[in-house]
Amino acid sequence: MIHYENIKIISIHEDDGYYNNKKKKYVYYKEPKITKTTVFEDKHCYDLGELYENIKFFTEKATTEGNKIEISFNTLIEY
Repeated sequence: MIHYENIKIISIHEDDGYYNNKKKKYVYYKEPKITKTTVFEDKHCYDLGELYENIKFFTEKATTEGNKIEISFNTLIEY
């Protein structure tokens, strides 16, 4: 049985500029602003289905907001 631990899902939003009402045009930043937010963190998960459901939920939520997600976890095999 595979055991998943230290699961972390991070939402990444990249902002490349803003609309300036005074100049009536879109102003780009020199370097894009990147905001990282931890949306899910868990120490243990014993079921692949539960891990899949969390990944699917946060992926669908992030793509509707225009964000990307980053997932990290460690695996162990238990006999």
